Amino acid sequence: MSVLNVLKITLYFFGIWTWIRSVESWSQTYDYKSIAVNNNPGKVFVPNLKLVGRKRLINGTIDILEDLDNEYQISVEVFSNAAGAGYKQMPLEIAPLAVCTTLRNFYQRFIKKSFVTGVTTDVDFEDGKLCPIPKGNHYLKNLELDSSDWAVILPRGLIKVRLNVMKVAEFCGGFDYIVEIKDKLI
Repeated sequence: MSVLNVLKITLYFFGIWTWIRSVESWSQTYDYKSIAVNNNPGKVFVPNLKLVGRKRLINGTIDILEDLDNEYQISVEVFSNAAGAGYKQMPLEIAPLAVCTTLRNFYQRFIKKSFVTGVTTDVDFEDGKLCPIPKGNHYLKNLELDSSDWAVILPRGLIKVRLNVMKVAEFCGGFDYIVEIKDKLI
C-alpha cells in the first residue's frame, strides 16, 4: 500500500471521526411542553395518569395486575403532527422488546434522570436491573421528563409517544404521551 493510499485512508477516518464528534456536540434547538396523557388500559397494565399544574407534570397511578417479566414486551411508537394534518408515524421506535431487556437497555439514558425512587415514583428500578416489575398500584408524582437525551433534531409541532405493553402480540395496556415541540427561545 502506498503512502498516498495510507494518507487517504487516514484522512477519511479522521473526517468521519470529526463529523461524529460534531454531531454529538449538537445541542437541542427546541423546548417541549406536555399537552396530554391518554390512558389506554388493558388486562394487565392499567394507567390512570393526568397532567397537573402550570408545568403540566405527570401525576397518577399505574395498576400492574401481574408481575411484568420477560413474558411481557414493551414497544414504543412515535408519531408527528407537524402541520396539523394528522399524526404520521416517525422512524423512531422501540420494536417489541422483553420488559427486563427494555429496562436494561434504556434505563441509564431515558429513565434514570426522571424516575427518582421515593420522589417521582415508588418503583425502585435498581439501576436498570429490576426484573420483573412487581404487580401493584404504583404512583407517578410531579414527573417531568428530562429531554436532554432525546433526539437532537425533532419536527416542530405535536409529537405523540405511544407506549404499549404486550404479551405474545396481545395488547395488555399502555398510554399515549403528547408533547408540543417549539423552537427554543434564546
